[in-house]
Amino acid sequence: MGVESHSVGKHGVQVEFLLADGEDPDGVDNTDAVIKMPDGRRWGATLITVREVERILARWRSSGESAGGLYLRVPDLILMSGPGIEQMVAAIADLVENDQQFGLTPLDSAGGAEGGADAGVGE
Repeated sequence: MGVESHSVGKHGVQVEFLLADGEDPDGVDNTDAVIKMPDGRRWGATLITVREVERILARWRSSGESAGGLYLRVPDLILMSGPGIEQMVAAIADLVENDQQFGLTPLDSAGGAEGGADAGVGE
């Protein structure tokens, strides 16, 4: 399965979402994003819906991952109430507008996480 980029701009902030080939932007419930600020700063984030977290933990209860689904650890998580790129952009815009992007992963100029490898949540 390939990955395609879906880019959206709002108030000078550009957000690039990484979607599976053919994934419906209105139904996205687990994706990584690169947030590009007007001043050149870049942040990484993982956006996941509550429903998707429940699905992941249920699968991990069966597989034994993360102590049998006891927890989910995502350093740059933005937890969403519902799916879709439109809602995700609104959440990111609110974080930026209120200068609340702390906790997101600052990215270097090459696109990777500063000081280490990117971490993601598997499907």
